Amino acid sequence: MSGSRPPTRCHTGSVIAGGGREFVVTVARRDVIESYERACEEAGAYAGIVDLASVNLINAVLAGQPGDADAADWLLVHVALDYSTLAVVRGGDVIFFRSRAAERDDDLTDLVHQTAMYHEDRLGGGGFSRVVLAGASSRGVEEGERLRRDLEDRVGRRIEPLDVRGVVTLRDRIAADPELLDSLAPAVGVMLRERVA
Repeated sequence: MSGSRPPTRCHTGSVIAGGGREFVVTVARRDVIESYERACEEAGAYAGIVDLASVNLINAVLAGQPGDADAADWLLVHVALDYSTLAVVRGGDVIFFRSRAAERDDDLTDLVHQTAMYHEDRLGGGGFSRVVLAGASSRGVEEGERLRRDLEDRVGRRIEPLDVRGVVTLRDRIAADPELLDSLAPAVGVMLRERVA
């Protein structure tokens, strides 16, 4: 990596009136990316793609969606130890993306509710066809399950945990626990990015 500009990546957003298109552009601090690359190098590995986990979770969900679900709006709620990300996807295009530092879980449930209202009021949505929760096991299995139930109560619909077993086969396991599935999901999304592009 050379030059002074931070690394950027562009993801297609929604088509807008008049034939235009919106884009979701991610920018990362060069020193942070280089620290990830150095850690991999010191471990004897090549970093390959350093990308946002949330974007690759979207890829994993899209790869597992039936073809007739492509046009329906859905919400990804990605929970990590120190941040949460919400993304609204319409027809395979990201039309809303918000990430913020983790606070209390009730703040997250409020944020999800606010996003649902914004989706209806400003994005012309009529409710989400599905809400997918990823990464909740980072807070512990019991806490993750409590968060899922709290979100269901707040949005009034079933919250699905992201399960990549619909698009990849885990051969050496009869059952996979939530932590393993949450750990694998971003990597599965990277591998399947060409399938959903």
